[in-house]
Amino acid sequence: MSSLDRAKSNMLRFAILRHDLDDGSFHFDWMFESQPGSPLRTWSVPELADPGMEFRGPCRRLDDHRAVYLDYQGPLTGQRGAVTRIDQGEFRLLVDLPDYWHAALTGTRIRGTVEFVAQNQVWRMAFVPD
Repeated sequence: MSSLDRAKSNMLRFAILRHDLDDGSFHFDWMFESQPGSPLRTWSVPELADPGMEFRGPCRRLDDHRAVYLDYQGPLTGQRGAVTRIDQGEFRLLVDLPDYWHAALTGTRIRGTVEFVAQNQVWRMAFVPD
C-alpha cells in the first residue's frame, strides 16, 4: 500500500525491533509513524511476550527515530549494536495524547491493541491480542 493509500485509509506503519547492544543486553523498540513517512514515536520495552499473549510491563519513551527503521535491520553505527525486526505492519491510531497513546495493530505476527501510559513520568505499556 502506498503512503497516499495509507493516509486515505487512516492506517500507518509500525515496526518492533529487537535491539542487541554491544554489552550483551537487549530490549525491544516499538516504533510508530505519526503520519506517512514521519519520524517514529518510539518506546523501549525490556521484554516481549509471545505474539498471542497479553503483556503488561514497564517501558521507556525514547526520542523519535528515523522512518528508515520501519524497513531496516542490521548493524548500527557508533557501537550501538544491531537491530532485528520482530514484526511490522499497519496500525490505526485510537488515542494520541501526551501521556496516553493507544492503537490497534495488524502485524505479520501480532494483532491486537497496544497502549502506552505515563503516570508521574513513568511509562507502562499493555498489549492485548485479538
